[in-house]
This record gives sequence, structure tokens and C-alpha cells, in this order.
Amino acid sequence: MRFKHKDDWSNLEAAILDTGAYISLLPKHLWEFAAYKVIGEDRLRGVVPKEGCELPVNIAVVTAVMEDMCGNVSEEIDFRAYLVNSNDVPLIIGFKDLLEHFDIHLNIKNNDGHIEM
Repeated sequence: MRFKHKDDWSNLEAAILDTGAYISLLPKHLWEFAAYKVIGEDRLRGVVPKEGCELPVNIAVVTAVMEDMCGNVSEEIDFRAYLVNSNDVPLIIGFKDLLEHFDIHLNIKNNDGHIEM
């Protein structure tokens, strides 16, 4: 993935495609120089409903392109993402506004998969 900056594009970044994630998650080093628009705030929680087991995030619209190892590049995509003020989280690509635009093919038996752009 490459993220749109004000004057150029980021370096190519590997991402986790999480078919169980509703929204994408970006660590600070990926969004701090990106062109984005904050549209809200939230707290990211997992299965533990305990205070202290949550992560404050900004909700923003970010622009990116998907790029594969062969150099095929998607069109620009504006998508909502959680911006985390830490680099201790991975880049996770979720469905909302992003993966929902592609055909995803998984073959778990053969440990294989691909996205049609």
C-alpha cells in the first residue's frame, strides 16, 4: 500500500489484510505525513470490556493505492481508518471503504490467496 502525502506518495508498505476487521488501522509513522481529514474520535476495544484495555484513535479519511508485488496499482481510494498515536500496532486493512471494493480469493487449504484489482 502507498499513502497519499501532501506533495507525493509514501513508500510501499506491507499490510495485514484482516477479513474480520471492519475498519482499517494505521500506525503513527504511516499517517503523520499523510494527507488525511479527521472526522471523529473513538476508543478501539477488543473482546475485553475493561477500562485500560482500549486504545484512543482518531477516525479519518485517508487516500491510498493498493499495489502488489508485480507493480499492479489500484486507482486512488479514499477510505475511513483508525489513526493510532503509536507505532506499536500493525497496518491492518479492513473492509469499510477499502476491501469491499475488491474481489478477494482465499484458498486456506493451499495457504494461498489474492485480491483482484
